[in-house]
Amino acid sequence: MAEASTLQCDFDRVMSPAHQARFIAEVAWRDRDGMRLDDPDLRERFAPRFAQLRAMEVWDEVESVLRRYVRSAIPAPRRSERAFWSCACLPESDEALVLARIDVGNGEVCTVTADDSLTFSFRLGLNPLDLPRFATRPGLSVADLRTRTDGDIEVVLSAVGGDAALGLFDDEVIVRGMRRFTLDLARRGPCSSGHWHSLQLADALLSEPELPPSPSPSDAVYRDLSAPPPPPPIEDAIARVDRLLADAHYGQAREVLVTALSLRGSELADAVDPEHGASALDRAAAALAELVGALPDDDAAVLSWVPRARLLGDAGAAVYNDLLVLSGRFHRRAERPARGIEFVARALGQLEERHPSIALLLIELARCYTALGDGDAASAHLAVALRHADAEPPLSTRLAARAALAERHLRAGELTPAARSLADALDLARVHGRASLLPHLLAPLGWCDERRGALSDAVAHYAEALALLDDDAPPGLRRGVLAGLVRCHDRRGETATADAYLRRAEAMTESAWPGERGWPFEPLVDACLATTAPSQHHAPPA
Repeated sequence: MAEASTLQCDFDRVMSPAHQARFIAEVAWRDRDGMRLDDPDLRERFAPRFAQLRAMEVWDEVESVLRRYVRSAIPAPRRSERAFWSCACLPESDEALVLARIDVGNGEVCTVTADDSLTFSFRLGLNPLDLPRFATRPGLSVADLRTRTDGDIEVVLSAVGGDAALGLFDDEVIVRGMRRFTLDLARRGPCSSGHWHSLQLADALLSEPELPPSPSPSDAVYRDLSAPPPPPPIEDAIARVDRLLADAHYGQAREVLVTALSLRGSELADAVDPEHGASALDRAAAALAELVGALPDDDAAVLSWVPRARLLGDAGAAVYNDLLVLSGRFHRRAERPARGIEFVARALGQLEERHPSIALLLIELARCYTALGDGDAASAHLAVALRHADAEPPLSTRLAARAALAERHLRAGELTPAARSLADALDLARVHGRASLLPHLLAPLGWCDERRGALSDAVAHYAEALALLDDDAPPGLRRGVLAGLVRCHDRRGETATADAYLRRAEAMTESAWPGERGWPFEPLVDACLATTAPSQHHAPPA
């Protein structure tokens, strides 16, 4: 009872208050005591992700920096593992290129991202008097400033490359700031992300030659199981992927493919499949491209695949670009258009100036700017997209560019230009026999006419759209057209006709388009692009 009364938090049971004080005061001191516990289910769950990370070219840099961070900045890392801190491999995150992350308590403290370069970001507390010398240090960026209750300024230090990151640990001010920050988080409560903990990654970060060997399995404690069993031949793995794809088991296919890529590494480029006459790496890229084609309705899954596509190297450049564009679209749909612009712009940067996919990427980039409220930037990109689209054969791109331009005008309340763009797209669809697309264009055109007061034109467009809708048409579109006809006939005093359409609308249970935010253009643009697969849209040049 006497001991319990002196405890201030749960973490005091893991690391005594005296040792916590020493942890802050003596930067060279480390608490390395304690035994680790294993969790076979957790270990098996994240083994494929660790295999992916370890197979990457940057693994040695990542391992070196993260091992140094855990040794320098995590209090009692062996005893507090998973309960108060965790590490994750390739975590699913809004940051699509996160390779690894370390959390303490309820906060993220260290993140490794891979874009054009490998970046290590550390969250810590610094004395305001020390901040200026770090803010001006070459190769080091400082962000996310805020004042903490202990008087420190909370910052994120980001270093590009493993050497720059390792250099931070030679500065006692930085290490002490890291320790103050992580200890405070641990004292606030247990780790909230322990269920994402990668035991294999922790194996690497906590391994030390001077520590005693792990006990035997009979002691019911941690065993090193990080060495993977010999993988099956890559041809067998890809054949299994093909079977899973044929049965529409996309989740299992993804896991099999990534595991195969991770475990075989450089052997893929030299493994030639005699039946298909292509390298195993090319077949893996084709399999992943097919998976991406099945992902557009699962935007969150797209984000987790951006870093994984890099396992394919040059053979996966096309599908990697697809994923960037799909990730940009995801952020736009999630009302984060600024992040969407970053992803789409990165994809654009990988294409040659006259590549046939340029127009489609510019359309998505413009839609992000439209969602951001920057009509001028959207118009500029759409003007270029229209020039590219009209110079290339695919009709779908020409239609999508005009639909995106109408969206930009309607968001700005410019009804007449919006109607003109929709009418241009409608003429193209009629000339080229795209009957299935006509109601998707006629309905928003009627809506524009209605809002401009051109009721006769609105009724004509709504009525034609209704006549062309087939049984597979979106119910919201059908009810939205019926609602438009009710409004128009009411305004013209044609009550009986309006009532007839109203009865048809009331018989439906679905919500009507357009809803509260104006006509929805996502289904319209998707309908325009319905004949072209994503990998044909965005593939970079050979």
